[in-house]
Amino acid sequence: MLFLTFLALKNTPLAFLTAHSYERLNILHRLAGYTTIAAMAGHVLVYLVALQKSGALYVFLQFDQIMGIVSGGAMLAMGLTGFILREKLYEMFYIIHIVCYILALITLAMHRPHPEEDALWIVVFAAALWVSDRLLRAGRIFWYAGGNVATVTLLPHGGMRLVLKRSSHRAVPGSHVYLWIPSIRMFESHPFTVASTDPIELVIKAQDGFTGDLLKKVTARPGVELRASMDGPYGSLPDYSLFDHIVFVAGGSGASFTFGIACGLLRTVGEERRPSMSFHWAIRSPGTALFLFLS
Repeated sequence: MLFLTFLALKNTPLAFLTAHSYERLNILHRLAGYTTIAAMAGHVLVYLVALQKSGALYVFLQFDQIMGIVSGGAMLAMGLTGFILREKLYEMFYIIHIVCYILALITLAMHRPHPEEDALWIVVFAAALWVSDRLLRAGRIFWYAGGNVATVTLLPHGGMRLVLKRSSHRAVPGSHVYLWIPSIRMFESHPFTVASTDPIELVIKAQDGFTGDLLKKVTARPGVELRASMDGPYGSLPDYSLFDHIVFVAGGSGASFTFGIACGLLRTVGEERRPSMSFHWAIRSPGTALFLFLS
């Protein structure tokens, strides 16, 4: 559970040890999660068989054992929603994931409540790491909220260009920030790729949920300035100026990543060090080209 928590943090210490940001470590987070669920299932099965053979199944009616069952159920729910909801209903998956994680930690501590056992302190340490990460992220949002607004411009094909008044010296094209707009979602922040810096510009393709509601608000009130903030930037990127030739390949609105890096190199790298760049962009219709060029 502790390693699983390390891999779940946006500001994980593992990022400093591996030189990879949290999103690169996400595959390990999923693997650790499924391994934890499998270990939990094995733990339950062994105890169930042993207690059944000894005629002591009544043990499962004890309070600490009931809490263990609840914790296991919460872990199983996290795994199942990851399979079923993550791709198509991400916001619902994320809410269930966080609620079940908190429930699993609390009930796991109640399952092994004795201070003399290492299990309790491992759970407490995992909870402290998770809370610390949340406080750090909330602190960044609070910091960048001061005097910050987002100006949103409509683009063709459901696109939006969003410019934040405040920037971060650590932001580079291709990194990403978690955008917070309280008038759209008070208790949610969503990741978007930084297309340009100073000021920070985000190119957003409207889908369902947060981006769909943002598009509706901007369509109803063109030119509106929205109170906003951000958490980040995040992302580990190579130094592209070290390469002689770079081939950028993107599809649709994913070009905000490659386009931002290419423009950033043109602005910041001297002509003698500037690599040769090839840009390949797959789009559904020629009009989609306006999506980025107008931004």
